[in-house]
Amino acid sequence: MGGGQLARAPLTGDPVTVGVLVNVLGWTAGFALGAARLFRRDTQRV
Repeated sequence: MGGGQLARAPLTGDPVTVGVLVNVLGWTAGFALGAARLFRRDTQRV
């Protein structure tokens, strides 16, 4: 579930479900928040 299914959907003709979209958006938001937090922490030391 996730990025792989989203990438294969146009090739196989399978529909993209809401669960796949929620999964991808959740991981994207998680990584973005983590990167923003680490970036802020890194620039505070300079």
